Amino acid sequence: MKLRCPYCKQTFERQEKPCCPHCGKGFRFELPRGDEKTAGRKPRLSPRERQNEVFRRIRSNASPFLLPLLLINNRSRIFLWTLVLAAVIAGRLLFTNVYHGKVLGPDKSRRAQRELRVLRTALEWFRADCRRYPTDDEGLKALVRKTDIPGWKGYYIDGLPPDPWGHPYCYGCSNEIVRLFSSGPDGVVSNSDDIPAPEPDWKELLDRIDVHDLPRLPTNNVSAP
Repeated sequence: MKLRCPYCKQTFERQEKPCCPHCGKGFRFELPRGDEKTAGRKPRLSPRERQNEVFRRIRSNASPFLLPLLLINNRSRIFLWTLVLAAVIAGRLLFTNVYHGKVLGPDKSRRAQRELRVLRTALEWFRADCRRYPTDDEGLKALVRKTDIPGWKGYYIDGLPPDPWGHPYCYGCSNEIVRLFSSGPDGVVSNSDDIPAPEPDWKELLDRIDVHDLPRLPTNNVSAP
């Protein structure tokens, strides 16, 4: 087999030393696949051929621990990584919804505060019309149910839903001091997870009634649970 020098362009027979006998410059050359076998070298395999060789060795060994390797190819790797990514996202969503939603419950706490603010505003609206707050017996139902109370001009709210944990909102009034709060996730009154009502939305209230219709409020008319 004759080779051609890339420098001097002379042809010569293949030699053991990788250099040109005419110019003396060395160079590297690759032999054809058939000549590699005759030269005692292992032929270079393509990635597909190397993969087939690995699979052939695994099948010949017949080890049950090596059988999953038969699934590892390009498409299988993409599929497996997709499954891993989907599992991570699903676990993250499950952790957020279950742990934060049921244990910590920041969203439910904010929702309870918003609903308590609406109830607190409706109580002031009721007081502006009826010149008093609902009694303990009347409760928050006086805001949505038509009664014989003088000056009643409801409905003051559309409905009276329970708090985000399914418990009714707690209300009481004594000497014009309002007690309005949610019993929290555990449903037990007067403990650390109770959520008191915030201040009324005075802007929304004044859009509905005249400021002169509001009776004078006593100092600290909302007590803690």
